[in-house]
Amino acid sequence: QEDPLLSNIAGNLLVFDNIENDKEATLYVKHGTTISTLQATLKEIFQYERPAIIGTAANDPNSSAFNDQIEILESFKEIPDEAALAELLRAWNKGAGLRR
Repeated sequence: QEDPLLSNIAGNLLVFDNIENDKEATLYVKHGTTISTLQATLKEIFQYERPAIIGTAANDPNSSAFNDQIEILESFKEIPDEAALAELLRAWNKGAGLRR
């Protein structure tokens, strides 16, 4: 059963590879995005490489503070499985959260 966690949150998720530091992506997580969809997107972007770090970015990329508001959530040695991703996002939602 899909975790309903992402049904009521939205925001930017910053993912980057700290092994080579050459791949980076800011994903806008829309309301209703499922964890399995998010994980599939990560795999597509990184093609099973090791993104290693997942963090949040300010919700407004036009903000001058956008790049200063990166919060590292967790480091992974590989793309997290759905359970690990769900736990990470649950903690994120309880904390600063994905707020618009």
